Amino acid sequence: MALSSGREQVVFGTVLFGRMHAGAGADRAMGLFMNTLPLRLDLDETGVEESVRIAHARLAELLSHEHASLALAQRCSDIAAPAPLFSALLNYRHNTPAMAGEGTSDVLSGMEWLGDEERTNYPLTLSVDDFGQELGLTADAVEPISADRICGYMQRALEQLVDALEQAPDRPVRELDILPAEERSYLLEELNRTETDYPSDLCVHALFEAQVRRAPDAVALVFEEQSISYGALNADANRLAYHLIGLGVRPDQPVAICVERSPAMVVGLLAILKAGGAYVPLDPAYPSERLRQLLDDARPRLLLCDAAGRAALGAEAIADLSAVDLDAATAWADQSADDPDPHALGLTARNLAYVIYTSGSTGTPKGVMVEHRKCSQCIYAGSFRCIGPHRARFTPSRSRRFLSTLPGLDSSICHLAVAS
Repeated sequence: MALSSGREQVVFGTVLFGRMHAGAGADRAMGLFMNTLPLRLDLDETGVEESVRIAHARLAELLSHEHASLALAQRCSDIAAPAPLFSALLNYRHNTPAMAGEGTSDVLSGMEWLGDEERTNYPLTLSVDDFGQELGLTADAVEPISADRICGYMQRALEQLVDALEQAPDRPVRELDILPAEERSYLLEELNRTETDYPSDLCVHALFEAQVRRAPDAVALVFEEQSISYGALNADANRLAYHLIGLGVRPDQPVAICVERSPAMVVGLLAILKAGGAYVPLDPAYPSERLRQLLDDARPRLLLCDAAGRAALGAEAIADLSAVDLDAATAWADQSADDPDPHALGLTARNLAYVIYTSGSTGTPKGVMVEHRKCSQCIYAGSFRCIGPHRARFTPSRSRRFLSTLPGLDSSICHLAVAS
């Protein structure tokens, strides 16, 4: 439990016989005297031998409370009900195997044992059966916990414990290995076999265009009361892309974009990618000083902005830039709505898709250049998981409306491409 949870202190329940302090004649009384109470162990730098002695001492101390109710133990703890004191139970049982040649008593004569099945109220119960010359392990676990794997962990821990007691009794108990060889191979190798074929030669916006061909009338974007289909969104982005190409945008050229969350923001991102540029997202909510710092480092020659972006940057910051006002879409309304040919532009998956900057919390923000093929790899791996107020998980194979993230976040490009 300690190694699996990463904690040095663990609490689990242990089953007490209940007859050790039950008084005279308890051995002849019928019924169950058993009780379950919590036991805490410290898995720290203490040596293995000393840890075993401490565990033995604490179990011995617990015997004097074997008739105390679990409710009393709860009241004595700092854990308020209904939170449980423990969710795992360890039951050490002394079992005497039937000797060969011994028959059943006259009382049981004529009875046939059909079987039995144990039940527990705890998510995990591990029973250790002491047969005198050998031990047996029985685990009862709720899904998705595997009882077989729990027994394997316990067997490995016992083997390691015995070896340490014999060879290195001062070895810290927390250093005991609980992973069997097969389990270690499963966790480190099998679960990490994530190789898969993916179209590494495609640009990110090509994945979006493929979805446009599959479902041009499906809703791609919802903004307030406005809904835009894939076909319409792609056409708007294509017209702007041709306008950017006419302004000199080429592969790997950084193009800054500073706009509020809106359909124009999505059109701008797609258009930059389609034109071959690498977008540099600038959040208009950032302080002007930080935005100017990013512009000075990225050195874009072209800026896509709206009124909020202009106000955030200031006239001085954009004086040397060619600015495209996304609020004036009529300027490129007569451009073609067809997808630009990436081959004609010299655009490949090895060109840059975007340049994103670190937070700068530990110093000056640093730009990270990301290629199209790296984005495609992330998308097809299906392993991009986002959390937070502006982030959402995506699954490439499911239909969804896209771009729930801010363009300044690294996940926005994945949402842009997996809207399928």
